[in-house]
Amino acid sequence: GEHRVRVEQAGFEPNARTLTLARGESRTEEFRLMGNTGGVLLTTEPDGVTVLVNGQPHGRTEAAAGEGLRASAPYALDLLPEGTHTLQLVRQGYYDKRVTIEIKRGQSEPLHVKLDRRFIPNYEVTTASGTYRGILVSRTDDTIRLETAPGVISPYLLKDVRRHRPLHDTLDP
Repeated sequence: GEHRVRVEQAGFEPNARTLTLARGESRTEEFRLMGNTGGVLLTTEPDGVTVLVNGQPHGRTEAAAGEGLRASAPYALDLLPEGTHTLQLVRQGYYDKRVTIEIKRGQSEPLHVKLDRRFIPNYEVTTASGTYRGILVSRTDDTIRLETAPGVISPYLLKDVRRHRPLHDTLDP
């Protein structure tokens, strides 16, 4: 008799056809499926960014090899259906970023996204001249370096410091 056969696989266009078989007949049919997906090769600055695609968690970018690099290693977003998608990139201490991407069938495009850092003080230093809050840059046996405003690094000699402590109660707005 006559039978309708449909073949489907994620990332490909379905293929269907009608087959007519005689009683007891056995035959092999070949179906060729056309891909309908593409991708993005994403790098982020900084690394360690959580990636959501259309609101669904997809993964996290990792550090690139080498010292001093702030950008992530390439993160492959594969098998995305062609069309428009929204990427949401999230990391604590940075502003979230949304990016709209257009996926083309059979193509994988590079994309680099830099997140903007939030200035959230996490350390406090008190000296004879006052109390200073900022982001702890480094601490050695003789100096505490604190970023007191975006891009402004101030050193404080430990011999002049009356008190220093992390600010645990600081919330990430």
